[in-house]
Amino acid sequence: MFYHMKKKVRRPLSLQSMKVVRRRLMDKVQWMIQKLHTLYGEQEFLTQAAITDAERLLHADELSQQLEGIRRILQLELPDFQQLSLEKQFGALEQEMIQRLARQKIEQEVQEKVTEYYRRRYQTDLREMQLQALNELGRKTENSSTLRQLCQLEKMEATHLAMNAMERLRPQTPEKIIGQNEAVNAIICRLNTPFPQHLLLYGPPGVGKTSSARLALEIVKQMGNAYFRPDAPFIETDGSSLRWDARDAVNPLLGSVHDPIYQGAQRELASEGIPEPKLGLVSKAHGGILFIDEIGALEPTLQNQLLKVLEDKRVFFESSYFDPNNAQVPIYIRQLFEQGSPADFILIGATTNEPETLSPALRSRCAEIFFNPLTSEQLVAVLKNSAQKLHAVIQEDLLRYLSLFCRDARSANNLLADACSIALNREPHADAASFSVSRADIDAALYCARVTPLLH
Repeated sequence: MFYHMKKKVRRPLSLQSMKVVRRRLMDKVQWMIQKLHTLYGEQEFLTQAAITDAERLLHADELSQQLEGIRRILQLELPDFQQLSLEKQFGALEQEMIQRLARQKIEQEVQEKVTEYYRRRYQTDLREMQLQALNELGRKTENSSTLRQLCQLEKMEATHLAMNAMERLRPQTPEKIIGQNEAVNAIICRLNTPFPQHLLLYGPPGVGKTSSARLALEIVKQMGNAYFRPDAPFIETDGSSLRWDARDAVNPLLGSVHDPIYQGAQRELASEGIPEPKLGLVSKAHGGILFIDEIGALEPTLQNQLLKVLEDKRVFFESSYFDPNNAQVPIYIRQLFEQGSPADFILIGATTNEPETLSPALRSRCAEIFFNPLTSEQLVAVLKNSAQKLHAVIQEDLLRYLSLFCRDARSANNLLADACSIALNREPHADAASFSVSRADIDAALYCARVTPLLH
């Protein structure tokens, strides 16, 4: 025998049941509208309702219109929303509402935790700053002796002498460097290029090698060269005065490392046993020019180290005291030890010696430019320009006579400045703005300097 189950027939709801269901839906809709106020805030809720034209729908009598208003405020895209039953419309909106409320709750909790973290950190930092301020107030480093030395230093800073003659007579434009037009143009051409070259300048002393290099950089920067920035530095030093220690404890050219035991780093670093790198001239010349006068006087080992920097364009530091795992090491010190210091510059070396006296490795990396000795006519032109700068009235035959006693512009300017000083002191009321220089003044300057005529 077969038994057939009776199909359950869904009976229509009674009128009383429908009213109960509707009342529940109305209560849920009102709950949803209240949560919208919580979710958006009162002002934002009113703004959103006005923008989406949902305000009139929320005050309508029909539940479908109220649900449509809620959907608009939520900006929820639901296809065929109007064709769904009220229960399904409410279910979709309720699910979206619960998700947004949960997200808002999580964001509030996270924000509270972040606020609490920064509040505690602020209190800790404030406490540390207060302790530091108290420590600084407690340390009295000033006394009567140090204050007296400070007053003496400030008095020295307020005292200045006038510009000396050599500073006044220094060439300010390439045209004032007499007799070296080809050399000056050669320097400018080798700098004003996308790939500038390292240079070696040869020539007798006092013919304008240093002035030419300094003026060439200024001219190239004015040309808008993309390699040299407007603030490109010109670092000048003398090779005969550069001294270094084999342990790299002292190296003003390349830089050195101050170990916390021997040299003593900053107090904050020494207390933690952290070495402190000191940058050298090659790092200070980064992006510009490093000019080394008398470059042939550099020690061979220092020349080889300089060549290594020219190839790497960086300076690397080493120290047995550096611990990469020490969390107390400042970031800049860690970066100097691990990556080195940038040292991308153009080297210009000058020397009065013959090219054969320099290192072949150094010469192979540099373009060589030769400065000419000055002729008698060129020395006369130099003296004319210098006499104008000093406001001295001197006859041309006296300038030619003075040029017989010098070989270069520097010595000629020195003799002219001596003669001008004698002329000013010969007449007590002489005007420094315009005065005359006689043959006797020149002879007196030559006699004091024990200078004899030279063969040109």
